[in-house]
Amino acid sequence: MDGRRYTPAQMRPQMLQAAREVSADVYVPPAGAAATADIPPSTTTTTNTTRRKEDEEEEFGPVDVVTPVFHALAAFAIAVLVFLTVQRFLFDDARDPYKCAAVTNEGRWLENADPLGPPLRTWQPRGCILHPYSAADIAACIPNRRILFVGDRSLKSVYRAFARKFKHGGPPELPTTLTSRTDEREVFLEFGGSVTLEFVYDPFLNSSRLLAELQPWHNGSVSDSSGYDKPALLIVSAGIAYATNPPVDVNPQRLWHRAIDTVASHMRYGPRPTFLGGRDTLLLAPVEHPAWEKLPHDERGRLDPHLAIDINRYVHELATVQGVDVLRSWRVASDDERVDSVVPNHKYSSWHSKATAEDGWTLLPEVAERRVDMVMNLRCNAVLAEAGRRVSSACCVRYRRPGWVQRLLVFAALSLPMVRLYNWLVPSSKMRTIVPEGGLLRQLWQLSLALVLCFYADRTPVFDKANKLLLPEKTIRGILAGIGVFGALTMQRPKDGAAAREVEARIAGECRGVALAVYMLGSYLAARTGLAETAACALLFVRVAEWTVGLLKDRGGVSAVSFVEEVVKINLLAVTVAVMMRDRYALFGLPAAYTFWCAVAMATVRVSGGKNRVAAVYMGKLVVSAALVAGCVGNRTLMTAVWKVATAGGLGGWEVEEVRRAVLRDVWPAYGGMAAGAVYIAWSRLSMNVKGGGDIANSVAAGLAGLAVFSGCYLVVTEVRDPTSMYTSLARMAMYGGLRYAVGVLRRRQSTAMVWLGSLEAAVLALMPHAWLAADGEGVVDLGIWGTSEVGSLWNAGVWTTAMVYVCWGVRDAFLGVAGWAMGGFGSKEVDGRRLASVAGLLWFANIMQQ
Repeated sequence: MDGRRYTPAQMRPQMLQAAREVSADVYVPPAGAAATADIPPSTTTTTNTTRRKEDEEEEFGPVDVVTPVFHALAAFAIAVLVFLTVQRFLFDDARDPYKCAAVTNEGRWLENADPLGPPLRTWQPRGCILHPYSAADIAACIPNRRILFVGDRSLKSVYRAFARKFKHGGPPELPTTLTSRTDEREVFLEFGGSVTLEFVYDPFLNSSRLLAELQPWHNGSVSDSSGYDKPALLIVSAGIAYATNPPVDVNPQRLWHRAIDTVASHMRYGPRPTFLGGRDTLLLAPVEHPAWEKLPHDERGRLDPHLAIDINRYVHELATVQGVDVLRSWRVASDDERVDSVVPNHKYSSWHSKATAEDGWTLLPEVAERRVDMVMNLRCNAVLAEAGRRVSSACCVRYRRPGWVQRLLVFAALSLPMVRLYNWLVPSSKMRTIVPEGGLLRQLWQLSLALVLCFYADRTPVFDKANKLLLPEKTIRGILAGIGVFGALTMQRPKDGAAAREVEARIAGECRGVALAVYMLGSYLAARTGLAETAACALLFVRVAEWTVGLLKDRGGVSAVSFVEEVVKINLLAVTVAVMMRDRYALFGLPAAYTFWCAVAMATVRVSGGKNRVAAVYMGKLVVSAALVAGCVGNRTLMTAVWKVATAGGLGGWEVEEVRRAVLRDVWPAYGGMAAGAVYIAWSRLSMNVKGGGDIANSVAAGLAGLAVFSGCYLVVTEVRDPTSMYTSLARMAMYGGLRYAVGVLRRRQSTAMVWLGSLEAAVLALMPHAWLAADGEGVVDLGIWGTSEVGSLWNAGVWTTAMVYVCWGVRDAFLGVAGWAMGGFGSKEVDGRRLASVAGLLWFANIMQQ
């Protein structure tokens, strides 16, 4: 070209340009070339092009065609999933976009109907999750108001469940209190207000008290000028008394129809509005059937189950035809057909049998409390959300409209591709001097898409929300075994000539990948298995140990620039997501914990850094550091003052006690990581600097591994400690580390799949709370494509998790590019402080302005 020697990377652009110029030329046979004079120009040009391609492949390797095709197919699949979800929301959920009717009409128990299985505790409405109401929530929603129940003894179970919430649990009611045929009234004082609960015993729904209470109601509402002390909730449920044998009348259904029509004439009728929450409501519950097989023989003979079914069916006809508000979800089975299947021996649904006590009438406390949560979610979710209280539910809530930050990101996601296309079509455009370069523009677009997806998945009703999964212990163990097998099948040695730093990074990445896989699985599970807590401890342990190794290798001389780089890599994406979601930064627990403990590790190692090789001095520094941290965190006055400043700056959000517990919980894995980093450095020096030190180091490692495995097995097998406690978590981590890295053959091989997954840590921890978890981590995002059944939930969890891991893969590369641009480049001796301060100031300003 110009006589100079070029590297292959420098030659490739010039070769491609030369190829374009040659292919555009017209072939002219050289003078005197008789042998080629008859060859067509196109044939010769094609031959030259083919030779150039062969030479290029020989120089640079074959062109990768599979990767672009894979990314295109994956992006298309995710786009199809999002399209189907939006289609379901726009068409299938058009009548109930806020899931208000779903709370009272559709749902299922996550527990099975097996009498020997776990009790019924978790009710899953279609498309949302219930918020468990406390006495404080009820008092905040309806202060100085009353709730009125009118019905028979089956409704009294719900009335007593309301009362137990104000008694902060308390013992379950006795059957004698539920069968008493008297009215009851209780007033509860809570947080400066009073809530009155009233129960009117009216099994035939024909009492004068009921008629007086219904009189002011017209079309489901009461005029404020009527002077009537209207209840926040009026719940009516009775009718089984009409199904006696012999009947109470020649035509008992006629009497029932007349009584229920009287109630229905005062209820809301006509087309159902799309939002039903936040208002005083008159509700009609279905006729509660007993568990027929549990009734005594003589009592069972006095009731006609077929007549009871006909009576109940009329209530549902009213809801279907007239649109009245019926609590159809109070029926304990997952579908109407199963509920109405009463076999000749009077055996009712197994779901209903599991929901009742031995007398066949009394609802179990857990079932009655879920019914309380159903009506309170309908009545109060919107009220509490508007008041700024935390509501871990997506049922019947008016979401905040997108603000200027969210609209700006949506605009960026739509406009950046057009800007890139314009720059490509018009190379001489002046816009190139205004917008960032092409690679950064693409990375900003990818981040914008991910942030918009997070917002619409968790902060709008477009995506459904579901409870976490209730998986059997055997299934959980099978998944964990599958993770282990998959990791083992992808184990490989590092490349020949790999530096020690690269091998150490692979080992740390593999540990992070394993812990991250377990953390994602544990976050999906509703039962407290300890998986998520153990994995979080492991992630913190690995992060602090890796950071400590880097500090000790440089003898404590790691510069402030390196620390800033580490903080930016950990937090920039999490803070950006928090701003987009209108969250507090502290919601992302692990990034905040990483930042705090990396700062503590840096301060601990750098103080008297020249004496870190002396084991006694180093351990003494750890003890002093732990004492200082515990003392500062244990000081409530100091923590309260610090947290007030953090909250005012838009970084807080949790209660001070929660922060204190979180920091004290992380003391063991954090300082364990600092100690492990020092042990690794000592082991490395012993194996490299002492003759025969490798054998000694391996023997010491094997001994420590055996001790770790023995202690871990003792704690886990004998269950001396709670399986979710910190000590058992540390024992499990020690067992894994001992078994994995004590043997040289295993230590020299790492799982490429786990290393790759570990590289996604920052993206997963930032996107996971909103992209596939929902309601501040209380539930999961559900596409709603496969329905609400157990199988559909598993399909959603598997498919959507796979899709979001792929999204995190793309976000990882885009985030590192944007973070490097914000700092002025990674690995440089100086940080572009002005640019980094501008980015941080913009995020802080956006967070403050939209809180």
